Amino acid sequence: MSTVYDDLISVSNLNLPWEQLNYKNILITGATGLIGSSLAKSFLVNHISKCNLYVSSRNIEKLHKIFNDFKYHTNLHFIEYDVLSPLKADIKFDYIIDCASPGSPNAFKENPVEVILSNVLGANNLIKYGLTHKMIKMIYISSGEIYGEGKIDKYIENYSGYVNPLNPRSCYPTSKRAAESLCVSYAHEYKLNISICRPCHIYGPYFQDSDNRAYAQFFRNAINKNDIVLKSAANQIRSWCYVSDCVAGILYVLFFGENGSAYNISPIKEKYSIKQFANEIAKQADINVIYQPTESYNNTIITHGVLDSTSLQNLGWSPRYNLTSGIHKTLEIMKYLKNS
Repeated sequence: MSTVYDDLISVSNLNLPWEQLNYKNILITGATGLIGSSLAKSFLVNHISKCNLYVSSRNIEKLHKIFNDFKYHTNLHFIEYDVLSPLKADIKFDYIIDCASPGSPNAFKENPVEVILSNVLGANNLIKYGLTHKMIKMIYISSGEIYGEGKIDKYIENYSGYVNPLNPRSCYPTSKRAAESLCVSYAHEYKLNISICRPCHIYGPYFQDSDNRAYAQFFRNAINKNDIVLKSAANQIRSWCYVSDCVAGILYVLFFGENGSAYNISPIKEKYSIKQFANEIAKQADINVIYQPTESYNNTIITHGVLDSTSLQNLGWSPRYNLTSGIHKTLEIMKYLKNS
């Protein structure tokens, strides 16, 4: 197991006050997603605290499959839960980390209403539960997409770019913005302790088979020795962050983040086009990148998504992986999982 999770095991070496979590109940929603599952596994592989960890998803079978390596952990508990509904439980969750959000381009295209409700109504349901059960702190996992299309080189947390609310594709960034405002409003009106994380484009080996985002398709092609096919010029610039560095960023915000504040999670120097990202994967996997532009291809409207993480670094966070090493680690773990 250590071979698979050594990147997450390294999180235990962070200089963090882990003892604060002893005997606490932690709820992670959206625990089948890349970020949620990696965050949960980082607690489980490290044995860094004596907390009770509750992971939730709409699909309990997926939860059991994803956490099969940890099925004998007595502090791991599964909850089948859809954030669109009020949370019905009788547990005081001291910490709630809301990772539940549809992140698939297919969802943005086919189910924009559900995307909006999952983000806004989902956050409200969890906050209300925390309010009535005296939670210590909540972390809302937002997105770097909330900046929309901007005119500056790097987005800082108080910047607000342009998002067209009349475009159905805007269901995701617009609802993330609304959910953030809801979090801040609860913090102000009800004196709740809520901090916000805005991850950039996160990649890593623990994504689901159903994940159809570009990075996941690139890595699947690489592992199966199939060429990567780009259906556009792929010139959009993005910040890229390896998933264990994202996990570390969330933990720094959990322990040190200010109430009502947002923090970008993004290695400052790791900005590359989607084309450059694909080319680096292809180089390491010894495959090719083939360009087959299609006019009808559904591109994201955001051409420049580079985040400034100075605020998070001021909390003590620093990334361990650059693009080359992060892609290498992803391919290494995926190969191990495929052959095991």
